Amino acid sequence: MIIENKPTTKLYKDMKVKTELRPEARKIINKLVELGEISRSRASDYRRQIKYGSKNTILNLMTSLEENMIYTEDESGSSQGNGESQGNGESQPRPFPEGNTLPMEQGAQSPQVKNGDKQEQRIDGLEQKVDNIAEMISQGMLGAQQGNQQNQAIQSEEIRHWQFDRVKLLLETNKLALCVGEAGTGKTHMAEQLSKDLNCKQFHALSLTSGMSEAHLTGRMNVMGEFIDTEFLNIVENGGFLLLDEFDNGDPDVMNGLNSLLSNGFISVPLRKDNELALLHDDTYILCTANTWGGSNSSGGSGYVRKQIDLATLNRFTCSKAYVGFDSHINNYLMGLPRDESIKYPKPTKLTKADMLDILPSIKEMQRIFTQVRKYIMCENMQLRQLCSQRAFIQGSLLVRQGWTPTEVLRTYLLDWSDDELKRIGARRDKSREENGIISVKISMTKFWNGLNDGNGDDNE
Repeated sequence: MIIENKPTTKLYKDMKVKTELRPEARKIINKLVELGEISRSRASDYRRQIKYGSKNTILNLMTSLEENMIYTEDESGSSQGNGESQGNGESQPRPFPEGNTLPMEQGAQSPQVKNGDKQEQRIDGLEQKVDNIAEMISQGMLGAQQGNQQNQAIQSEEIRHWQFDRVKLLLETNKLALCVGEAGTGKTHMAEQLSKDLNCKQFHALSLTSGMSEAHLTGRMNVMGEFIDTEFLNIVENGGFLLLDEFDNGDPDVMNGLNSLLSNGFISVPLRKDNELALLHDDTYILCTANTWGGSNSSGGSGYVRKQIDLATLNRFTCSKAYVGFDSHINNYLMGLPRDESIKYPKPTKLTKADMLDILPSIKEMQRIFTQVRKYIMCENMQLRQLCSQRAFIQGSLLVRQGWTPTEVLRTYLLDWSDDELKRIGARRDKSREENGIISVKISMTKFWNGLNDGNGDDNE
């Protein structure tokens, strides 16, 4: 039997079991029944294997079908097939591949089978309806994808969020970043744009809701004792772009598992035998998005009820975070209005060309700033819920080498400090342009140094 546009065995292996492989297998079985190649009883056996079998079982069946190992009944009731001919001239069936438990079809049905024909027909009719519905859904999804492609073609000059370049630099420098902002500001869409701009071959998004378990990250075992891999592990080990959405709403156990990956470059996969450690690929980028800064310091996220993020987790992004607020230019673009040139969005302050030629003084200045911040935090009477660990020095120095001034690095570091904590060191959160999505940290360096040197933490404004 020849089936038009039949996928190859390799394509079968690349198919997703639930949405692609099983529907494709059912179509072939239906075609075989329609052509009279197999009986309804055999078809029902196949369908049960397709419905309840593992991916390997289904692949074995598909391979068998490809090799024409399907036997029909002749009028005399003897089994005919495509097996290799024996010396007596009879065609002997070849066995199904190992692991496939489908029974071979008998030459004649027993009375019990005949009596069950009506039930089999009802089952076949129901399964046919399921197949038709699955095909309609598949065609609908295909139509939606084509529609999206057309929309993308129309909007080829897609506008980017004003924080795009900042976040891209953070990802290129540290391989991870945390973006915080109110809902609907385009954080998820910006992640997709960043993935394309960074030439990532794969993109995967996970929403860290309370119901999400570690199995969504590190895999699970099915009832047959087989390890089920995840797209998350695939990108971790082979490169790509990971979006961890709702980062401030994740389960504590899941967050602890992510800490090792974000900090040490590996995550434990205890259920995967002989390979229980997934190493972070050099070309893997991780972007986390949230509505709050993970605690009471909810600047830019007021009104949201979220969980408190552990300091150890937040410390992974100590100098690799950004506030992604409302972008008026994008809003005008989506509404079909002209760009409002009166709105100017800030850019990171950069070192001069002369400073870049001799970068060490700038790095030493940044080191001096963070050394004093660390001393200030560690004062017993400060009682600050903040850290200034070695990561601040490392990530900060990398950004300085990318051309950021030490003050710009400091402003990034202070983004998740509370308003009260900022005030005590001569800094403040500027919300004067919040309607345009601009919230920044303003620092008076004179008051800053005075605040850090004041062991009592007096108000310096």
